[in-house]
Amino acid sequence: MKKNKKIIWNLSLIVLIVALSMASCEFISNNIGGDKTLPADEAKVEIRSANQEIIETRDAMFDSNGMGSLLYLLELMGGDDFKSAKIEKPFYNRQFTYSMFLNYFRGENALKSATIDEDDGYYGIMEYNYYSGSFDLVQEHSSMLQFNYPADDVAYTNQDNNAQLTISNLQFTEVVSYEEYWDYSSESYVIEETTEEVPIRAEVSLNVDGVEQLSADYTASYTSDGLPLSMSAGMDADDYVFSVSYSGSNTNYSTKMSQKQGNDELMGYDLKVTYTSDKEEVQKIDGYYLMAPLKFDGWINVYNVENYEGTDDEVTDEDLVYINSQMNIDVIHVDEKAKIGKLQYELYYDSDWEEYYPTLAIVYDDGTSEWLEDVFTFVEM
Repeated sequence: MKKNKKIIWNLSLIVLIVALSMASCEFISNNIGGDKTLPADEAKVEIRSANQEIIETRDAMFDSNGMGSLLYLLELMGGDDFKSAKIEKPFYNRQFTYSMFLNYFRGENALKSATIDEDDGYYGIMEYNYYSGSFDLVQEHSSMLQFNYPADDVAYTNQDNNAQLTISNLQFTEVVSYEEYWDYSSESYVIEETTEEVPIRAEVSLNVDGVEQLSADYTASYTSDGLPLSMSAGMDADDYVFSVSYSGSNTNYSTKMSQKQGNDELMGYDLKVTYTSDKEEVQKIDGYYLMAPLKFDGWINVYNVENYEGTDDEVTDEDLVYINSQMNIDVIHVDEKAKIGKLQYELYYDSDWEEYYPTLAIVYDDGTSEWLEDVFTFVEM
């Protein structure tokens, strides 16, 4: 149903804000919000101030040598779409995991050049070609993948490949995967079982002008059918330290992430993830996500929301009551040690389609609300 699809789409925003990825260390205690709730007028001011602080923190991180150069490489891998003007930062606005990061350097992203057969492997020294806008294999290697490329706009203009990203001790394992395609004969989507290689070990270093700006390590394990069993990763870039972990058994897993600048916690989460008994879907997510100075704390019955079929073809108040009963997320201002409001669904009227659909909103203490996308401009909706 159209309504159900839109509810699922909005649910992904919750998971983005509450989780961002699957996977700290020492975090803020669970009672940091206390019993204090900011009045609506004050809360609306504070949440906008927090939004601006998050943007400034993000921009400072992206302007650092290590993170900035890494993101520049990912943009270069965009191929013909790359422009040497101001780089957009799409990787901040989407679910991001270490596994996704390592897989980004494989297949069509990394091995675009006609000088290499993608089936030959994942190793070798790749040099950025300014004429073709892609990477050429300039030297074969048995166990290392290295990218030589310009670290920033200045180096790009000077055609100076002054940055080297090296991924060594790169190991993969094969897991069961599924692909969905349209079958014209049956006029329906068909899910086909296949296999996929996922990274389980890697060591990463990034040098700019001969000086190491970033280092990272990654280990992971999976069941043969692709269920993550454990994952641990760490990264140091300039004065930023990042760590992420994921572990558990049966249907219960925990995932933690911490990103600090010096002693200041900038971002992190501590979540418990419960799967359904067949381990095919997420049953519930419980915990918090911190994006200083804001913290989202609570739980979502993911399975119930994603499998809710509704009461009618149109979204009703009864539907909203049910969906909101399956989640309880407080929005907390860490510095103020106070609750700003709650994250809930409300009906949004789309004048283009002349219909209502559920959309996430911040609901304040006086019952007034604002759409999440109007308040949090740092996230692409």
